[in-house]
Amino acid sequence: MGRLHLVRHGQASFGADDYDVLSDLGARQAARAGAVLPRDARAFSGTLRRHLDSATAAGFAVAQADPAWNEFDYLDVIGVAHPGLGSMAALRTHLAHEPAPLRAFQALYEDAVARWMEGGAGPYREPRRDFVARVQGTLDRAAGDGDAVVFTSGGVISAIVAGLLELTPMAARRIDRVLVNAGITTLATGRRGPQLLALNAQTHLQEDGFVTYR
Repeated sequence: MGRLHLVRHGQASFGADDYDVLSDLGARQAARAGAVLPRDARAFSGTLRRHLDSATAAGFAVAQADPAWNEFDYLDVIGVAHPGLGSMAALRTHLAHEPAPLRAFQALYEDAVARWMEGGAGPYREPRRDFVARVQGTLDRAAGDGDAVVFTSGGVISAIVAGLLELTPMAARRIDRVLVNAGITTLATGRRGPQLLALNAQTHLQEDGFVTYR
């Protein structure tokens, strides 16, 4: 039996031209995660920069970067629900006229993701059922004997946990909301299939300013 540690990436650069860049805090969060992860574990990640840079900051050389570990395309999801807002530039222009931009973004995001998770009409580049299928497929490939570490995103982790516990899509969204940057979710792997051991472990981040959600 092995253990598979799913690590959410460190804090990225929300609101910047390129969200996919780790913030300075994000790199420090990933380093904290690396300090408590097994050093001899096989390391995997998505292909997004925030995944790969989190692995590097944590001190791991990624054996295989796989796009199947990537997050769903939230800009596409927003653009389907709110036509014309499917790019960061369009979002910034729209939110610039809002008295509380972060609150307005969160409302847009929650509405769009809820429609996507409920199987609402697209066309989405990747409907949720396809997202869940690719995540499940890559989980099956990574699980095995010995320890493994995967640097990935919150939507991927919440979809895996929801699948293991047979939760509804909206329950998966409730999990996603509370996953912290560089938090660690651990699965036991073996002949009976993956089993959840720990969700969103974050004791390594319990210092002022180290716990963030975006």
